[in-house]
Amino acid sequence: MISISAILDVFITLNIMILVAFSGWWICRYLLQTFGLQHAYRSHLKLLNALFLAVLISPALILTLNALQTHGFTAHLKFNLSDQIVSHYLSGGFDMKAADLERLLAVRGTLTENVANAVGWGASSIIAVFLLGGVISVGRLIFSAFCLYRIVRQSHAWRKLGRVKIGLSDRILVPFSTRGLRNYYIVIPSHMLGQKDEMKVSLAHELQHLRQGDIEWEILLEVLKPIFFGTQHITPGSGKLIICANSAVTAKCLKKVGLI
Repeated sequence: MISISAILDVFITLNIMILVAFSGWWICRYLLQTFGLQHAYRSHLKLLNALFLAVLISPALILTLNALQTHGFTAHLKFNLSDQIVSHYLSGGFDMKAADLERLLAVRGTLTENVANAVGWGASSIIAVFLLGGVISVGRLIFSAFCLYRIVRQSHAWRKLGRVKIGLSDRILVPFSTRGLRNYYIVIPSHMLGQKDEMKVSLAHELQHLRQGDIEWEILLEVLKPIFFGTQHITPGSGKLIICANSAVTAKCLKKVGLI
């Protein structure tokens, strides 16, 4: 059976990886702006998707590398940061007392064990904060999903293009798209029926989102939010993905109609 400390250790590692990945995102974004590519929204979107994908598959890669090292493969390679620090220390890379280095390297393990075993008021406070944050995040996710379901359910069926169902709603002011287990849904404000040009551009915009797979990415990020609620406020997350996706889709649609 997997121990609580192991689960907590994986959770901490994934959050650290998210911070590192998005630090790389900000650096790449700065470089794109430096070279005059700040409006290359498609490139921004691909880069952001690649970062999300790297974070998602990283646990599997780590387990694979650990399994290879356990069986004698890639034994000469050191992927563990602690091992690299110790190796650098033994080669005379920096000066520090051995006891101090040992305590420094053991900080994370000690903290993880204390929190897993609820040792002390500090650990109890951390557990309470994480539980409260997780409950609030899950509650918000369920409430948002219910509101979205109700809007789609109460919209009036207008058109159907294969698996894409287009509906009209009096409850929204901005078009949006989403998906179910099998079908895709586009909901348009009812007042757009009298605005043919705006309706045409809006439908093209939402259909392009479906073609690019933006909906699946957004749903995945929303589902992962309760797990990474501690870092979602300091990383681009789904908000930045939506902005990049909308900018890329808008630019493509405007090119099609000859406005840019």
